[in-house]
Amino acid sequence: MPRVVPEYKKEAKKRILEVATRIVFEKGYQHVRMDDIAKEAGISRPTLYLYYENKEALFLEIIKSIIADVSSMAQESIQSGEIQSLGDFFAEANNQYRNQFAMIFEVMAGLPKKHRLISEIALLHDEMIHQIAMYLSMRFPDRPVEIDPEIMANAMLALFIGLQIRQRLGLDPEKAARVWETVISAPFQISRTYRV
Repeated sequence: MPRVVPEYKKEAKKRILEVATRIVFEKGYQHVRMDDIAKEAGISRPTLYLYYENKEALFLEIIKSIIADVSSMAQESIQSGEIQSLGDFFAEANNQYRNQFAMIFEVMAGLPKKHRLISEIALLHDEMIHQIAMYLSMRFPDRPVEIDPEIMANAMLALFIGLQIRQRLGLDPEKAARVWETVISAPFQISRTYRV
């Protein structure tokens, strides 16, 4: 049996993820079969199972990829040290991933609370909150003592998710961006107000 070159395997996984994300978004998680993904990716079903043991594992990889991208955007915004960049982060993440977030929420809504995917997503969120909190504490050391970076990171993520849901229910994206900028900038404005 020929050996698979690592670079090819990485490219194949990337292609499978791209195809799976698109198909899950188009059809909905419940209606997608591994056969659909394999066919669209141009590989056999057994080959697909070499990369992902089942649909759950594949979907979790999609979520990890999205969260990693959004987390990276958030970190870049926070590292810049400019409050305006946090608004830019929302606009960029919202523009690129709004449909994917909607897909994730719909899948999660249909799963039981104790489902493996819910637990895995919770762990990913915890990791993202920890990273955001770390960057907040490094970039905004002059914040009031009352603003705990971990609490602020939780609030940022909750607001972001809430605005994604609100947009799905009809909130205009521009208004969502204004809400984000207003709420996110407030603690830092307070910080500047109380500086001596």
